[in-house]
Amino acid sequence: MNAACCIMANTVYPANIVTLTSIEMLILPAKDFRKMIARYNELRSFTFQLISQNFSAIMELIEEIVFRKMDERLFEYFIEKS
Repeated sequence: MNAACCIMANTVYPANIVTLTSIEMLILPAKDFRKMIARYNELRSFTFQLISQNFSAIMELIEEIVFRKMDERLFEYFIEKS
């Protein structure tokens, strides 16, 4: 998500990639990606959907940290994992 936001805002995002298997990867310059999302509705929708989902997850996490007690969160986590 951060990379997509940085591309949209024209800011730098330091990225590192580690893979466990061989992969093929396409690297696009940010300006080309911006041209593509301007031209292709599907790519634009996909990009904004990803950003929205990740932003929502971050907001939920912040809400949990701010408004729920640590013992409640730990109890819920242990129940989930057991």
